[in-house]
Amino acid sequence: MATISFKIRSGRKEQKPIYLIFSYGRGNELRYSTGWKVQNEKNWDKAKQRVKNVVSEPRSMPINEEINKLEVFFLDKYFELKKSNIEITNNSLRNELDIYLKKKKSKKNLSSYRSLLECYEFYYDHFAKNPLPTTKSSLSEGTVKSYKTSMKLIRQFNDEEYAINYDRITLSFYYDYLEFLRGKNYSNNYISKQIKNLKTIMNFAWEHKYHNNLEFKLKAFTKIPEQVNHIYLNQEEISKINALSLDGNIGLARDLFILAANTGLRVSDFNRLTESNIKDYRGKKYIEIETRKTKSMVTIPINSMVKDILEKYGGHPPGYMVEQKINLYLKTIGSRAGLKEKVKIKKTIGGKTDIKEYSKYDLITCHTARRSFCTNAYKSGMPTLDIMAISGHKTERSFYNYIKIGDLERLEKISEHPFFN
Repeated sequence: MATISFKIRSGRKEQKPIYLIFSYGRGNELRYSTGWKVQNEKNWDKAKQRVKNVVSEPRSMPINEEINKLEVFFLDKYFELKKSNIEITNNSLRNELDIYLKKKKSKKNLSSYRSLLECYEFYYDHFAKNPLPTTKSSLSEGTVKSYKTSMKLIRQFNDEEYAINYDRITLSFYYDYLEFLRGKNYSNNYISKQIKNLKTIMNFAWEHKYHNNLEFKLKAFTKIPEQVNHIYLNQEEISKINALSLDGNIGLARDLFILAANTGLRVSDFNRLTESNIKDYRGKKYIEIETRKTKSMVTIPINSMVKDILEKYGGHPPGYMVEQKINLYLKTIGSRAGLKEKVKIKKTIGGKTDIKEYSKYDLITCHTARRSFCTNAYKSGMPTLDIMAISGHKTERSFYNYIKIGDLERLEKISEHPFFN
């Protein structure tokens, strides 16, 4: 049984501090100084546990009002913590009181209890500015945006289906949430992203003792990724695009694409290249830049195509263009280059398999350049680890899932190995 009371501390000083006394469980008691005081011990009503409304206590009404608010807050917080099955100690309770009375800022306190939705917001807000313990880097802008979207969807489920907390994240919830997301006609890969983000938040909350629910770690509680037939452009197709006579904005879009297709840089990185990123080592030009997403420093040799682009702009990188405009121009550029091969794309949307046929030029985006770089470098025989050092892939498994190469192309590459000769 839990009981809360307020008392004043006796002593020689005329002003008496007001204490919160909280008893919970066998032998557990918290004594906490609220910071409020009565001017004289005789002005404290022991029965009502409040300051008497007398002339010598001009702040009796606001202090009593604050005590009332504190009592409601603290009991609600205690039962919230107890419902979440986390360990309740004097330190954890004192921490909550410190935050409530603004003796401590909650944003900087990792141990402060947070509900599931509060944890989402704290996670992306905190790690947008501070390094993650796992990667030693802060979250990228794109990842923060992803978590914001995930929190919005979880909140929608909470409001439209049923209220959730840590204990409600069960296999039953998992299947309900999949149905909810499929009802919005999201693809399997998009849904998998939401499940991945939810598992990350649940794990973070579990590590910080916000809950003891481990159902999210079950094998059945998993992502449902789908291999989508993303295209890449081979060296011949890239050369066709490079050979086009283009100027103005469409020429700039083409040059940025060619730059990315020969360096593997993401749009967030090639769009902020400056002359200072162009280095020279023993007569060999290369690009050096800290990637925005992974915060890793990469060095990329400059080949003849990139060299020609730099010379075209007086030794400078081409310049900046928003990703959406580049993607729009790339459809026209691909069409002019004759990249009209028909490509079938299969996706599971809203739980239903959908197959559509596109002309190849309609599928070209900024990311196609990066994918093309990795695939063409692999086909050329460049060591996988060297490509990964540029692309930023952490494991060979993720790298091989990323590159796009057909069975016959893989056979051709493998057949050149000395083992088969």
